[in-house]
Amino acid sequence: MVYIFVDREGCVTGREGAVDVIYGLPDWIAEDVKQGVRYCCAKRSFGTVGKYGPMGRVRCIALHGARIVEADMHPCIDGTGRPYVLNRDTGLNIELRRPLVCLGRGGRWRYEYEKLEKRYEEMLEIARRARAICRRKYCVVDEYGYVTITGDDIYEVVDKWARIMSRQALLAVLA
Repeated sequence: MVYIFVDREGCVTGREGAVDVIYGLPDWIAEDVKQGVRYCCAKRSFGTVGKYGPMGRVRCIALHGARIVEADMHPCIDGTGRPYVLNRDTGLNIELRRPLVCLGRGGRWRYEYEKLEKRYEEMLEIARRARAICRRKYCVVDEYGYVTITGDDIYEVVDKWARIMSRQALLAVLA
């Protein structure tokens, strides 16, 4: 587990009391949370891009600032064609918004909404074709139609997906 559930104040909680999920955190966070370290998170914006509004990172702090970790926000379009920002919009509704088409990090915090919008229908078609080869309940498909992540737990799959997008510019679909 490297994603965390947070309450209304943005602090770590259990799944039952959660109002949001933060994805794409480093592995060592899981050990801290198991040991009872309390992280509280806030969203930090770096500017605005088209319809998506503020983009940036989520910053989580624990132990009076001794532990600080950040997770990227990623612009997405959900299955109904609406804008959705991973790690800004609530992650608890993610199952209802499938499939998602998201844009990975495109260098210097530059997100190109037009590129995402242009590829949306094409990526949805790739996702539909990939469902046949996706043996698990959830999978992530890259822009070439290859299944890159599979799993039974939606939270785990999206978390792995967010970490991949943070390292490279990747357009992907949750199918």
